[in-house]
Amino acid sequence: MLTYRDGTAAKDNPSLKLHPNSFLIQLYSDGIGITNPLGPKKDKHKLTLYYFLLEDLPDFVKPMLQSIGLVGICPTKFLSIQTNRMNFFEPIIKDLNHLQTTGLVVQTFNGQLHFAFSLFAADNLASHEIGGFQQNFNSGQFCRLCHISYKFRLVPLTEISFLPRTVTTHDANVRQAVNLFNTRPVAGVVGESPLSKLIAFHAIKSLPNDLMHDYAEGIKKNVVFI
Repeated sequence: MLTYRDGTAAKDNPSLKLHPNSFLIQLYSDGIGITNPLGPKKDKHKLTLYYFLLEDLPDFVKPMLQSIGLVGICPTKFLSIQTNRMNFFEPIIKDLNHLQTTGLVVQTFNGQLHFAFSLFAADNLASHEIGGFQQNFNSGQFCRLCHISYKFRLVPLTEISFLPRTVTTHDANVRQAVNLFNTRPVAGVVGESPLSKLIAFHAIKSLPNDLMHDYAEGIKKNVVFI
């Protein structure tokens, strides 16, 4: 597997099914502090930024600043409320869905350019927020990939196994969480994702691993990079 196109998620992507040669749009987020990063008030003026990148650009072009587009900026505290997240992403989803269904007509081309959403990349905390998962990792079913329980987190996988999360079970958990008015997690799910209406997005398939924190910071200590 070399790219998103080689995975199973791409085979189920409705935009790619319709137009296999669509340009892949990847979203990602990052948070920045615009004041002194030290002290108890370091997050008071923190901002969350969302970007997009065309995955089909050549590798030597993708890291260039001019290849990265800004989607939106918002105070992080504002996005901590679910209704605010829904309202913030509503126009973004509308534009991206229009782009996926209609495409772009550029006068210098004889045809039409088509686009397909692929992934939303972020750190673990931001991915859980976007996916509608619980945002604490010290209790309950804290993993967005499987149903591991916190009390079994140190048990070697050679001695125990955990069911992976699936689209069907996740959707059922979301419905249960919504019926509980998002008051408590259901199997680690606290509610609906603000991107749930984005074509080709699903919280189980569209939020890749956070390799930097999982590996580089020692959470998965048995993995050695060569």
